Amino acid sequence: NFDLEWAELSLRFALSIPAVASAVVGTSSLKHLEQNVEWAKQGGLSGSQFSQLRACFQAHDENWRAEI
Repeated sequence: NFDLEWAELSLRFALSIPAVASAVVGTSSLKHLEQNVEWAKQGGLSGSQFSQLRACFQAHDENWRAEI
């Protein structure tokens, strides 16, 4: 998981997809919202992280359409 929390990995993966202009994240606490904002400020994953994660999707689900 690239030493990232799963929530951070998921959010930043979504933000790595060029066609994604925003990510809608539900939360039940201000603390979680603030954490999500900090992660989003970091932008998408690095190119190598994104490629590795995308390769995992492709290896295990040939019908994945890049939709989360």
